[in-house]
Amino acid sequence: MIAKDFIERQIETLTAVIAKIIFKKEINAHQEVKAEISNACKSLIGLDFNFIDSLPLPQLVSFFSITGTLDITKSLVAAKLFNLASDSGTDEENRAMKEKSLYMYNALLNSLSKSDEYGDLKNEINTDIEKINSELP
Repeated sequence: MIAKDFIERQIETLTAVIAKIIFKKEINAHQEVKAEISNACKSLIGLDFNFIDSLPLPQLVSFFSITGTLDITKSLVAAKLFNLASDSGTDEENRAMKEKSLYMYNALLNSLSKSDEYGDLKNEINTDIEKINSELP
């Protein structure tokens, strides 16, 4: 129960960050978007965004599974940040970010499939996956 409360608080924080990023995207402040994503990554995950972006995805999932189980919060934040970063570069870079986001979401679903406790989170992840799939050519 404590873990679920922590995840909910992190999601609330992430929601505020997402709102800031969306606003900055709307006013075409791409450098500020990148800075906001970087700051969110440091504060919510504790790692530099360029670092997690440079890791091969299986290694990133392994890194977030150091305790033996996937860290749901860090994985969710990484998936959302990859998706948010997916329209601030070239078409190829944007596609790569969306694919990274999908990979992290699928890793989360695989981890959460063992528990009935996170039904709302699973629904949110599935919605995000459907949206990303519809955006990919």
